[in-house]
Amino acid sequence: NKELAETWSRLSKIPFNAKDKNGFKIRTTAIRYLASKGLPKDSDGLMSLDSIDIQMIENGQASCIYRHGFIPYVKVYELMWELDRYGKTGDANFKSVSQRFEYWKAAGLIIKNNVFFGVGTGDVKLEFENAYNQMHSKLTTKNRLRAHNQYITFMVAFGLIGFVLAVLSMFMPAYYYSKNRNILLIAFLFIVFLSMINEDTLETQAGVSFYILFYTLLIFSNNES
Repeated sequence: NKELAETWSRLSKIPFNAKDKNGFKIRTTAIRYLASKGLPKDSDGLMSLDSIDIQMIENGQASCIYRHGFIPYVKVYELMWELDRYGKTGDANFKSVSQRFEYWKAAGLIIKNNVFFGVGTGDVKLEFENAYNQMHSKLTTKNRLRAHNQYITFMVAFGLIGFVLAVLSMFMPAYYYSKNRNILLIAFLFIVFLSMINEDTLETQAGVSFYILFYTLLIFSNNES
């Protein structure tokens, strides 16, 4: 309202109807921030805020709990708010967890239509774009990415048959060519397989180079007589 706008103009250089760094209106973020502190949503409430509070509102932080920094409660709160917003609006833009749900939903749609043989490596990007359009996804063009999960990407590109072959091709060299149990090799494979849950590890040059170089070195070093 007018009272809040006038008071805000004395506290910040950013207009009250402008957007914060997360893309939401300052007015909305400020009201939510005041509520989180139990303050009235009026001029007196705004004047009770210090410079750190004002900066947090400008940065798009809608709750005072973010002043505590990185603690488990803060991250849980942030995740719950993100999922609640996604469930109510279907808008996952610029939210890492929610966006991944959109990626996986799109991937699931592609896999459903190409269960056994996939779509091929050359058509993955196009199929994801088609899937987002079929879903009427609210993701912006910039945020319409691939699965961010190597296992899912294998399923999309190669289908069930190719997925099994791809995973076996990663595991079998260590099984057949490693004479002894090598703790470094086991640790390396664990790191790679774990990273593939959260990223398309083998879809980048850096990921492929890292995988091939260290896998080869560890296997051959373990087979030296």
